[in-house]
Amino acid sequence: MRQGFSNHSAVDEGKFTSEVIRDEIYKKYPVPVTSSIIEAEVRGFLKGQKPGEAEKLAQIAREIFALPNIHIASHTYSHPFFWISDDKTASLYEVQSLELGVEYNMGKIDPVREIRNSVEYIRKELAPAGKPVDLILWSGNCRPGPEALAVADGMPVENINGGDTVISRARPGLSSVAPLSMKWGGRLQVFAAVQNEMLFTNGFQGPRWGGYANVIQTFERTESPRRLKPVNIYFHMFMADRLESLNSLRTVFDWAVARPLQATTAAGYARIVRQTHDATIFSSSPTGWIIVHGPDLRTFRLPDTGLRPDFSASRNLTGFAVHEGQMYFATGPAPRSEIVLKKSPPPHIYLESSSAEVGVTRFEKQAICLKVSDLRPVTVTLAGLAPSKPCAVTINGASRTLDTDAGGRLVLAGGNVMELTIEGAPLP
Repeated sequence: MRQGFSNHSAVDEGKFTSEVIRDEIYKKYPVPVTSSIIEAEVRGFLKGQKPGEAEKLAQIAREIFALPNIHIASHTYSHPFFWISDDKTASLYEVQSLELGVEYNMGKIDPVREIRNSVEYIRKELAPAGKPVDLILWSGNCRPGPEALAVADGMPVENINGGDTVISRARPGLSSVAPLSMKWGGRLQVFAAVQNEMLFTNGFQGPRWGGYANVIQTFERTESPRRLKPVNIYFHMFMADRLESLNSLRTVFDWAVARPLQATTAAGYARIVRQTHDATIFSSSPTGWIIVHGPDLRTFRLPDTGLRPDFSASRNLTGFAVHEGQMYFATGPAPRSEIVLKKSPPPHIYLESSSAEVGVTRFEKQAICLKVSDLRPVTVTLAGLAPSKPCAVTINGASRTLDTDAGGRLVLAGGNVMELTIEGAPLP
């Protein structure tokens, strides 16, 4: 039994599925992707693997991990199908993990071997120098238990997987949306935002090899009428086993890159979820809030009541936008933010949207300095300005004058890096 990295692809005969995914997905879509390996599979330890296969697989893994858009994760050592021997779901599996041709303590999963040692193997043998392994992806039934979570918590890695978010036309109820995370004995397990292709293809039992394209329905239903989850393209290497499944994956990526989504990494998402558990929100007045939060948790929302932020009275607040009846507030990385809402706050330039994470270094009534970078060309929208007026801007050292639109916005598009400065912005 293999788990995809070493499968032989029917799309390009003679290649492993990992090679096809590398060439047809990773290299062609300029978005951050977290890619993982199962240590035993790459090292040729699975029963039935051919002599000499390990060297080729390790080289493919090194090439994948060296790509600029790839973030590195471990998918354990032996891919446990169930982690806890008395788990109620254990009876669904014939074996506890992938069957190995080398000695291993079968019958009881060793979380140190599965997690810590597999991460160290990737870091030492496969990852480029200085590039971190920052995530453990739970395997099988994705029920690791407190002992395995404690091992992950003792390392500089995040953890993610589990949770079945599969809401669609066929499963329209909110019961098909999983929570962000769950607690195990005081430890936090972060769930995957949306489920992988196995649930959208009937376990590849057919005829739904291309069924993963239905995940787009999930993305749409977790965005509207209320945003519940981010877009999460979660797939295995065996999507390149056949052309139908690979084409469905292309369809999903094409859908995602055509939309104004701000990309983050899987580890970054896990940090955000973790920090939601530690954040504290205080009501300072009927229209004011104080938020104590981590540096990665920088977006908060309230129902749109028609009030708007008073940026002069707020702290660590850099922008906002209204979407689907909700107000989304953008903050800086400082650990304390204050939001004050008013019916008619004084005019102030602010950030309305960005295609990538923004670092704001100056934020005043008529001035803003920021830097944004991404794998794709970036777009930044500033608002709060006087409509249809000239505005002097400096982008990457070049000064120019641009006109705001009829809504008092400036939409600025540039290369992969944008350093922007505005002083003396025209206000209403």
